[in-house]
Amino acid sequence: MRKTLLLVLLAPLALATPAHAQATAAATPNVAGKASHIKFTVDGTEAPIGSRIPSALSMTVPAGFTFNRAAAPKRCNRTAAALDECPAASQIGTGSLVITVTYKGQARDVTFNLRMYLQSANSLLGVTFLAGTRVVPGRLATNSGVSVIFNPLPAPPVFAQVSYALRRITLNLGASRRVQVKVKNGKHGHRTRTTVVNLIQNPRACTAGSWPAAVSLSFPDHTAAMLETPIACRRR
Repeated sequence: MRKTLLLVLLAPLALATPAHAQATAAATPNVAGKASHIKFTVDGTEAPIGSRIPSALSMTVPAGFTFNRAAAPKRCNRTAAALDECPAASQIGTGSLVITVTYKGQARDVTFNLRMYLQSANSLLGVTFLAGTRVVPGRLATNSGVSVIFNPLPAPPVFAQVSYALRRITLNLGASRRVQVKVKNGKHGHRTRTTVVNLIQNPRACTAGSWPAAVSLSFPDHTAAMLETPIACRRR
C-alpha cells in the first residue's frame, strides 16, 4: 500500500510554479437574505502558513448565516463513506486540497478532491481518493453562524526523499434540493407538495459592505494561523 501511495503522489513528475498566499471567502449570490453557496479559498505558499501542511482546519461564517439540515435529508455513515456510497441527498459541499510533492528535487502538484456528507446533526464526513477511498471525519457547528471543522486532519505518508508543501485549500458549502412537505388541506386533512430547500441562507442585513468570516489552521509544531476572510455583501 505504501508503494502504491508513493506512485500515486509522484507520477508523472513536473516542476511546480510559485504562487502567492492569500485567503478569501465569497457568497454566491452575496445578497442579504438570499440562499447562497459559501466558498473559501486558501493559498498557503507564503506567511503565515509558509507552505506547512495543517493538522487541523476550520472555516467559519458569522451569526446571521443559517444552516438548514432539511436540504440534506439523508445521512451517510462511515461504512458507506468508506465504500464511496454516501447518498447524494446527504452531500453538503465539496472541497479540494492541493499539495506540492517534491521527490529528488522534482515537484508536482497533487489535487485531492473532497466531497462532504452530513453524518449526523453535528458531524460530517469528507471523502477523497488516494490509492483508494479515504474518509476524513469533521464537525459542524451552527449555533452562532456556521463552522466546518476538521480536527485532526490526516498527515501525509512518510517516504524517504519525499517532502510536502501546502499550495491551496478550497471549500464550497451549499446545497439546494427539492423535498416533499406536508401542508394543510382544508380543516381536516393534509396534502404533499414539492418545495426547494436551501442549505445556507445569508444574513438578513448588509450594513458594512461585508460579513466577517475566518479560516483557522493549526500545525504539527503547535503553532496556529487565523486568516480573516470578509465576505462582500450587498443589500436586496
